[in-house]
Amino acid sequence: MSAEGGSSTVDIAMAKEDDLGVVCVAMLYFAESPTTIGAFATKFSCALLAIAMFVVLLLVKASCPLLPRERSLHPNAYFLLYVHFTFVFIGAVGVLINDGFDLFRLTVFRRQPSNDPDSPDCGIFAMPAAYGAPMRLVTFFGNTGSSTSMLALAVERTVATLRAKSYEQERSRRIAFVLLFVTIALDVAAVVYIVVHINFRRLLPMQSLTAEAADPGTYVLCFCGVLEIFNLLVLVALWLINHTWKHRDNRILATLSQKYQVEENIKTTAILIPLTSLHVLVNIAAYVLMLLGIWSSPTLQEKLKVVITRDTAPIYDLLLPTFTLARILWRRQ
Repeated sequence: MSAEGGSSTVDIAMAKEDDLGVVCVAMLYFAESPTTIGAFATKFSCALLAIAMFVVLLLVKASCPLLPRERSLHPNAYFLLYVHFTFVFIGAVGVLINDGFDLFRLTVFRRQPSNDPDSPDCGIFAMPAAYGAPMRLVTFFGNTGSSTSMLALAVERTVATLRAKSYEQERSRRIAFVLLFVTIALDVAAVVYIVVHINFRRLLPMQSLTAEAADPGTYVLCFCGVLEIFNLLVLVALWLINHTWKHRDNRILATLSQKYQVEENIKTTAILIPLTSLHVLVNIAAYVLMLLGIWSSPTLQEKLKVVITRDTAPIYDLLLPTFTLARILWRRQ
């Protein structure tokens, strides 16, 4: 029986926890699929380049830091933007570890070039869920955190708009640290919600969640998708509110501090809206493509293949440091 054919008749979600034979069928299904191997290789390369770009970006920032008067964002917005970059970096590291390890495990470390019915383990070592699931959660933590950190930025800009009369004079990081705590709390809550459903006694064909945690993982994906759209709508609304106030006749009665803060709000949201739009475009595409495929796939291994081949999130991991570096170099010319 071929790997492709076996995948449609044997569902690893229905198998016993330690049924190596069924897991082998699934591993061969992935190993002999050019689409799956190509997706692993593409995401691994994307993550590797993303991490390299983050390192270059860090070196450029350290070599010639901006003076406070040259910065176009409020210190709280800068801080939360760094938080967002950190979560994206964590997501890229997770992709490098997860997809890279599975790529080499199914190809370079494969001990047999083809399926041998007499082999006890099909030449590919299986992944215990006790190791594979936590490693997959590294990527999950980074990707979810990139969405919740965008929410923190939207909330911070909302506070800056509502308190425009005094926000410019406030240099306290209290709001930023509170939002950082909320961001991490939401991210950890999502991870814990999935962890409590994972069956750590299972054998897995790749680093992934177990069948028991598939539905909770899907619910979190839906939550992040709604959050992405909400963040973008909030930032667009804030830009319109501040832009409208700037062109009102009665603004001449406002203090210089308020006028400065409104101007800063407009500039900041103008920077964040394209960033958020890119984040929404890449991640919503990933969520929609994955969810449609997951809902139409009858077996767990076919659902996993959908996640592997339709996850476009690593594209954002690469584009974020690349565009940021290009913007910094352009401003310094």
